Amino acid sequence: MSTCISKDISCPSCGAVHRTQMWPGVDRLAHPELRARIMEETFFDWKCPRCGYTAQMTYPCLYHDRELGLMICLTPGQNKIALQIPKYLDKVAKRAVFTLPQLKEKILLFESGLDDAAMELVKKALSEVVQKKWRIPEVTAYFCAANKKHIEFAFYWQGQQTPVYHSTKFDVYKQAQEVLRAVHYEPDVGFPVVDSLLADELMEAYEEAEES
Repeated sequence: MSTCISKDISCPSCGAVHRTQMWPGVDRLAHPELRARIMEETFFDWKCPRCGYTAQMTYPCLYHDRELGLMICLTPGQNKIALQIPKYLDKVAKRAVFTLPQLKEKILLFESGLDDAAMELVKKALSEVVQKKWRIPEVTAYFCAANKKHIEFAFYWQGQQTPVYHSTKFDVYKQAQEVLRAVHYEPDVGFPVVDSLLADELMEAYEEAEES
């Protein structure tokens, strides 16, 4: 179920203190409007009622979709997740993320019925193409949408304020699934981090297997 708490927040600009609602637990079925705010990336937005100062007030949050059997734990600024989850939730898919855009992406992926580890492999391959095409050292990609023919991603890099969209064939995703099968990939227990670092590890394991 969703959890709402109230906390006094002091405005960094004018110093006024305001009672503010925070949602450390989000149940998608109970509060679909909170999912909408995550999709809009306004979930952590805060505005001072007195002076109008705005900021992103990011805090730990556990997102739960009972219909999908999904739990995503957002812990800003951390690289480990330590949560005690009841045993009856063992079969629920769990993921850990560290930013609001990552949370949004995971929700979209699971709602689309796609494997996020395979998608990280797709992002890795397409990112290399984008980096070479625009001659940039590093990019960040986020899944946007998919159909039976194409997958679309939004790309960001240093100095790029608005996303650049790029798509690839859905067959690339099928190839990524073959890689996962070849290395016998299974998500770690608990709240695993499925990201670009995992994609690097999976490709390294696959290339080693191909050479042996």
